[in-house]
Amino acid sequence: MNSLKKLWSIDKIDVVVAIAGAALGIFISFLNIIYSNEYMITIGPMLIIVCLAYLVFRKKLHDNVEEAEAGGRVIKIINIVFWLSFAVSTYSLSTEVLHRPLIYFILISVCASAIALQILFARGKGTTWLILLEIFLVSLSVRASAYFVFPTLPGSDPWEHLRYIQDFVNTKSIASTHGDVYYLNYPVTHLNAAHMYLITGAGYKTTMFFGIGLPLILSTIFVFLIGKEVVNARVGLLAALLVNLADTHVQFGVQLGATTYGVALFTLIVYMLIRNKYLMSMTAIAVMLLLLLIITHNMSS
Repeated sequence: MNSLKKLWSIDKIDVVVAIAGAALGIFISFLNIIYSNEYMITIGPMLIIVCLAYLVFRKKLHDNVEEAEAGGRVIKIINIVFWLSFAVSTYSLSTEVLHRPLIYFILISVCASAIALQILFARGKGTTWLILLEIFLVSLSVRASAYFVFPTLPGSDPWEHLRYIQDFVNTKSIASTHGDVYYLNYPVTHLNAAHMYLITGAGYKTTMFFGIGLPLILSTIFVFLIGKEVVNARVGLLAALLVNLADTHVQFGVQLGATTYGVALFTLIVYMLIRNKYLMSMTAIAVMLLLLLIITHNMSS
C-alpha cells in the first residue's frame, strides 16, 4: 500500500502518465492492425517511443530543467528572434493571394521554438504574462491567416451557422426563416456572433471570427491556469502553447461552429472544477456539464 501511495505521489505522477501513455500507444497500435487507418498508423508507435524515451531519460531531463539558466543577453536575443520572426511572418501574408507562403510557416515555427525556449528560462510573473501574450499572437496569426486568406467561409458547416446568425439579426429574435429549427435549441454561439455584428457593423465573416473564433483563443488562458494549478506556471505555459498549435484546435478556430464555442466553455468549466474541487458537489458538477451540453450542441462527443 505504501509503495502504491509512493507511486501516485505528486513527484511521481509523470511516471504514471508515461506508463499509461505507453500502454495506450500499444492499444492504439493494436487497433490500427485490426482497423487499418493510414492517417493514424504512426500515432501508436510514436506514443510508445516518446513515453519510453521519457522514462529512460526522465532524471536527466529533470536535472537539466532545474539547472537551466540563461543570462539577460541570451533572453533578449530569444525575444528579438521571436518579434522579428513574427513581424516578418505577418508581412509575408501580404505577398501571396489565396494561400500562405512557405516562409510564413517556417517563421511561425521559429516563433513557437522561441516561445518554448522562453518557457524553459521563464522567471517571474512579468515574463509569464509576456509569454502568454506571444502564444496568443501566434495562435491568432495561425487561425486568422487561414480564415481570411480564403475568399469565403472555410468549410461547409459555417455556412449553416451563418444562416442562423443572419436570421437572428434580420428577425431581431431567435427565429429561423428557413424552416429548420434545429439550432434554435442551441443559440449561444450564433447569438454571440450576432451581437458582434450589431455592435461593430463589420461583415458577417469578420464578426463570426471575432464572435466565435476569438473566444476559443482566449479560452486557452484556462489551459495555462489548469497547468499552473496542477503542476506549475511553466507546465501551464507549455500546455497553452501546445494546445494553440494542435491541429484540431486550429481547425475549430478556422471552421467556425457551435462546437468552437463549446470547446471554449468546456475549458473554462474544467478549470472551475479543478480550482474548486473541494467546494463543488457532484450535483453542481452534473448541472454544469448538462448546461454545457445543452447550449453547445454536440460537446457530448
